[in-house]
Amino acid sequence: MPRPPAVLALACACAVLIAALVLVVIFAMRQARAASRLRQDHAVATAALRNWDAEVRHLIRHRLPALVESARHPGVHIPKPLNEQVAQSTFGRLLDDVMAVVGQGVATVAALAEQSTQGALLASTRILQGLAIEQQVALTDLQARPDVTPDVLDGLFRIDQLNSQISRRLQAIGVVCGGWSGRQRDDAPLEDVIRSAMGRIRDYLRITTIRVPEIAVIGRVVEPLALALAELLDNAARHSPPTSNVQVHTEHGHNGIAVVIDDGGIGMTSEELRHAIDVVSGRIPANVTRLGDPPAFGLVTVGTLAQRYGFPVSLQPGPYGGVRAVVFVPAELLTTVQPDIPAAIHAPAGTSPQGLLPQRRRRRPITTAVSGPAAVDEHDPAAAAASIAAFHRGTTSPVHADQPRSS
Repeated sequence: MPRPPAVLALACACAVLIAALVLVVIFAMRQARAASRLRQDHAVATAALRNWDAEVRHLIRHRLPALVESARHPGVHIPKPLNEQVAQSTFGRLLDDVMAVVGQGVATVAALAEQSTQGALLASTRILQGLAIEQQVALTDLQARPDVTPDVLDGLFRIDQLNSQISRRLQAIGVVCGGWSGRQRDDAPLEDVIRSAMGRIRDYLRITTIRVPEIAVIGRVVEPLALALAELLDNAARHSPPTSNVQVHTEHGHNGIAVVIDDGGIGMTSEELRHAIDVVSGRIPANVTRLGDPPAFGLVTVGTLAQRYGFPVSLQPGPYGGVRAVVFVPAELLTTVQPDIPAAIHAPAGTSPQGLLPQRRRRRPITTAVSGPAAVDEHDPAAAAASIAAFHRGTTSPVHADQPRSS
């Protein structure tokens, strides 16, 4: 029996409605999946942006400041990126490029600043050294006058000794800035070099010397060695009790002689000692802009001279609770000194004590009298004044008062 048209129409409408519902459900499911993917992508993008933002903040607040600070203090730790995945991404490599560019710029600026600082200091020290030399010459002339009273003479001696310290400080600054340590000298006995170093520090009366052999230092090393020893002696005296002595002795080895300086001071922590060893050994290059405030030139000067002239310097805990400094003078920097006596009583050519060193004639002695003035005619005031002046300066041919040459 045929169905009425109304029923057929209703059936068709129901079929269409069901098909539409199915399509709507399918579309809704697809939209839900798309929305889910979008939410996931959004979450990933948001996390990435947060990581990038954190890395940029970390770069600005920590990594770049540490990079700039490392130009002044090489031991400063530069932090790494926070997120390893970000560091391996393109964005991370771009941040590394920023660090590299800034680092190169900082290094260039630091080098220019160091060069400018050294040049300014070196020029200033040359001017001041010239004035110090003129002042010392004037003081020597005043000390030699026969009409000077003992009180005035004592005051002149004090000024002269202070002038010696000023000259030493100026020399040290010049050496660190790349300048010359002083005029080249004739060969000089090691004992004279040590006494010359003693005459350049304030507390020279606290220095005691024992076991200094009769051996000489070649001329080109006389002044650098005296300056290095003076800095070490000054450092030892300043960091030990004012009532204690600083002991200096030598040890004769197969390949040279070691000058040993012992103090009874406060010593150093292990970290301070390691840093000081690196400085005096020359492993840390001299850099004026990294010497602190106030700048500490002493050990840097020692390290620069040791590296430049070939006498190694080492530091270690001392037997008296302080620090022991050892300056090793190799055999090639040593020689023997023949007295100016007739050739008939000279030793045979080519011989030397212990067979260690070659013979060499010293053309002009460096006389020192730190332990006391030499005997003079007590009726000659000028000679007496000159002798005592030499006692206060450390040498009668003052090594420390020479005009330095440019390096």
